[in-house]
Amino acid sequence: MADINKSITKLIQALNNRGHDLLYNKKQFMGVERMPHNLYVLSKGVWNSEKGRYDTVDIYKTTSTVRMVLFLRDMWYTENGMELPTDNEMWNRIREEIQLKEAENGSDSTRK
Repeated sequence: MADINKSITKLIQALNNRGHDLLYNKKQFMGVERMPHNLYVLSKGVWNSEKGRYDTVDIYKTTSTVRMVLFLRDMWYTENGMELPTDNEMWNRIREEIQLKEAENGSDSTRK
């Protein structure tokens, strides 16, 4: 678990060095079976000129740290203009779902 969290931290630092304002948080909630679950949230600071401050907008939420690493990896590849890897079939399906949601919402979470 510690290695995955280090990977997440390093990817976020690298993306923030490129101009992204990414924040990484962990929230806990109780499931129906009364067991605590972790929700990992990647958010971004967006300037709100009406309020004169930064607001946080959630980019990606998941209960899996592995999915968070893969999402950040995709952001890194996109940032550097590289082709996205297709080495994980399950992640490829999840990536397609994310892209469909972005198309419906009219946003692109992998860009500045």
